[in-house]
Order: sequence, then C-alpha cells, then structure tokens
Amino acid sequence: MSETFKDYTAWVAAMAQKIEADMRTIGRVDPFADAAVFLKPGDGVRWGDVVVSTGTMPAGCTDVIRFGPHGSAILHVPYSHVQSLLWNACRSMPVLGTHA
Repeated sequence: MSETFKDYTAWVAAMAQKIEADMRTIGRVDPFADAAVFLKPGDGVRWGDVVVSTGTMPAGCTDVIRFGPHGSAILHVPYSHVQSLLWNACRSMPVLGTHA
C-alpha cells in the first residue's frame, strides 16, 4: 500500500471505500457469494490493508469482519455499515505503521 494516512480514522475511511468497491464488483458477478473482510497487518512501517474474499482466508491475513448478522451473502450486506464495522473490528489490530 503506497498511501500515507495521518490517523486511524482516515485509514478506516479509505479501507471502507475499498471494501465497498470490491464487494460491488463481486456482487455483480455473484450476488449470493459469501464474503468476509480480512486484514493484512501493517509491518511497523507500512499501514495494513484489507482484502475482501469469497474463499478461504488469504495467507498472512487475519479474519476481521464476517457479515453474519445480515447473512454473509454480498446481496444482504448493508454497505452503509461497513465503515463502522471496520472501525470497531480493527481498532486493536496491527494496522498502523509505527513510523506513521
């Protein structure tokens, strides 16, 4: 990830936009696909990144958001909730670079 963020809130806002775009792309192909959001942790220099996956957890990632209360199918996920879900899910995760 090449972007530089000033704080956690800015990171969450950018990642929420990325998640929404990825979910809309997947939803056009298969609106009934089960999806989850995974975190590629920051490494102390770079900020973390998020990955939307309809399969198994990608290597090196942490499980962050499952959309169970709404049904995990992309069709049922309320996009307006993604930012608050991400903010709460990642606040104790290693997302920030220590040199940020």
